[in-house]
Amino acid sequence: MYAEYAGEDPDAPAATALVEPHRQRAWVLRRWDRRDDDLTLWANEDSALRDLGRHVRSNWANIVGRDNVPDQPPTDDREAVRLYYGPTQERGDEGYGLYAEAIHTSAPPVRTRLVAQHWQFPGEEDCDRANRSAVFHPVRAEGQPCIEVEGVLVFLYLDPDEEAVRVSIHLDTVADRLIRPDDTVPLRVVCESTVIFDDSDQSSAGRNHCSAPSEETEPAASHSRTLEVLADLRGNMVKGYTSETVNSVLGRITSASGYSLVCVWDYFDEFGTGGNSQFYIQQDPGQLRELAGDLWTWLNGSPEDPNTPASPGVPSSWLGRIADITTEDLRYTDGFHNYARRNETIQTDAEGDA
Repeated sequence: MYAEYAGEDPDAPAATALVEPHRQRAWVLRRWDRRDDDLTLWANEDSALRDLGRHVRSNWANIVGRDNVPDQPPTDDREAVRLYYGPTQERGDEGYGLYAEAIHTSAPPVRTRLVAQHWQFPGEEDCDRANRSAVFHPVRAEGQPCIEVEGVLVFLYLDPDEEAVRVSIHLDTVADRLIRPDDTVPLRVVCESTVIFDDSDQSSAGRNHCSAPSEETEPAASHSRTLEVLADLRGNMVKGYTSETVNSVLGRITSASGYSLVCVWDYFDEFGTGGNSQFYIQQDPGQLRELAGDLWTWLNGSPEDPNTPASPGVPSSWLGRIADITTEDLRYTDGFHNYARRNETIQTDAEGDA
């Protein structure tokens, strides 16, 4: 019956697959000074930075008079935090740490399902039947409103904390026939006429494909504005860069393009970040994509070199393949645009016993 419903030959072989419970994570914020050492948990990085921003603004008088510090704190949380705390090695008795941690819960039993060997998306009639059976779940005593189609829950609501219209897609209860053999669900997210997420062409395991707006769908005016505000960064990193340079440059590119760029270093120690480094584009939840296109060469090439691209290219061209690491694999972050594979300031159990 499963094969018939999915449009498969009923006699085709089927496999049993185990679907792991959805992994969750929280952001851990530790803030300390001479009097306090506070540890708090946050649902996302932005919420943690917003709380940290409120703290530094209320104590801004402590740093007024330092070089390059304005009399009034910036309205941007990241910039306010960066100016208040300064470089890691200069923080002294006051500082903070912000990193993501997986949440280990007593998850329900692993779900078992049948998967047709030759999977295909439901046909037109099945899709029409499912769409007509969609259910709207209004807000009751708590929670948010959502619409349900084939077990896919789409929450759409006004978020007062983020001050934005929020759309959240939950796949924990998705119908088996929508799950591909590699345990993923084909998704295509469109805002107005712009495709902002698309992995619907993935037909087998190992072929994840997620695309931001293509050059055809990305508004030309938006692209032109992005290039205009970033024009002075051409060749900015030709002589190398530090974690502070990374936060400044990648922060500007992130704000202008909407893509969250990060730099992953080999290690972090008492002197700061070091070793080889590589730029990535960070996507939720914690996924990293390799940097493609001309952006790297545009930033690191000499402005006098004719081989240095005249522009960084369309922002959507920067999205490369999915990286073999996620932010959960990284042991350090400064809460902005720097990560490190190793944190050598943390003593291991073996070192402590030595």
